[in-house]
Amino acid sequence: MKIAVIEVECHAEVLRSTILLFSKIPNYQLTIFTTLDILTEAGFSAESSASLNVILKKSNETDSTFFQRNIELINKHNYLLINTLQRKFYIYNNLKINIPIALRVHNSHFFWSGTFQNKKYSLSKYKLLIKEIYKFEFLQRKKFLQKMDYFFFPSENTLEFAIKRYTMLTSKAYLFPLNYQDSIPSVSKGIEKTLIIPGKVDPLRKDLDFLHTFIKLLAEKPLDFVITIVFLGVTEGEKAKRFIDKIMHYSSKSLKIVHFTSIIPQDTYNNHMQKCDIVWCPIYTSTIFQLSKEIYGKTKVSGGVNDAINFGKWCFVPSSYSVDVSLDKQILTYDSVVDLYVKVKNKLTDCSETPLQAKDSAYRLENQRTFIQTVFK
Repeated sequence: MKIAVIEVECHAEVLRSTILLFSKIPNYQLTIFTTLDILTEAGFSAESSASLNVILKKSNETDSTFFQRNIELINKHNYLLINTLQRKFYIYNNLKINIPIALRVHNSHFFWSGTFQNKKYSLSKYKLLIKEIYKFEFLQRKKFLQKMDYFFFPSENTLEFAIKRYTMLTSKAYLFPLNYQDSIPSVSKGIEKTLIIPGKVDPLRKDLDFLHTFIKLLAEKPLDFVITIVFLGVTEGEKAKRFIDKIMHYSSKSLKIVHFTSIIPQDTYNNHMQKCDIVWCPIYTSTIFQLSKEIYGKTKVSGGVNDAINFGKWCFVPSSYSVDVSLDKQILTYDSVVDLYVKVKNKLTDCSETPLQAKDSAYRLENQRTFIQTVFK
């Protein structure tokens, strides 16, 4: 079975997960159409193997030229999987694709809402709005989506939300999570514990005020552990730097704070995730993607939650985040600083249990294998 995979936009972590997953299934051969930057960030080289072929976009090549140059090769596969699609729909509409197409959905409202849900635009958003109108992006997007044979949703809740909201998806929508548990869960046995906050220190997406209040509480009411809080993402921008400077004052022998000022290599990221005890995602559940309002847990998923699933870690999210039923023993919610403090303390105190998924969970590796063999046949 031959599958062409396109990833020329941004989601290196999704590409990595896709390659690793298919590599565990016999008789599947992938051809990856991507850029050198994305492939490198995903942790792979351009060398091909029996089950993996890599076609790289040239540095001075447009997406249109890249696809047109390779359209005959793409059509020699059994299926096309588009890992990320959020721009330049007119390019795809000009391609003569003769094989079934599957599209991973990262932002449901962006694809199907058809209206601008965000009414307050910055200058950059106004430029996007003009571009959308000038290039008829809405019409181009609608036209291409009609060609899709499968839509793969990253969680139970995003799938259910989309089907209820956009009924025309019912026969084409499938649950195919972006990640799966690929590590044996572990917890620290000693008094030193690690709490990781994945992703950039971004004041637009993370509730920095809540973060500050929680860290202040930890400093005032230390737990019976040495806690290391790791901001596992780059600190960029003046607001983010001022925030880090402010919370560093709470550092002590029992409360350590680690942050990064440059992009974190994948190996470093993985090492931190494997060793941590808890993943915490203090995100705003309502966010803006391009010109559409998206809701974490309903129309899109958090990358931090996916990482917690991948590494088999406890994960805390705000109570406004809609957690899949099959994940509610691993992805835990909180509704206040004190509530989070108590729940974190309880989890760190009990070192006897690890977050294991139910046998019927779509996030288990064996169930994703079964799904692939059922759909791509």
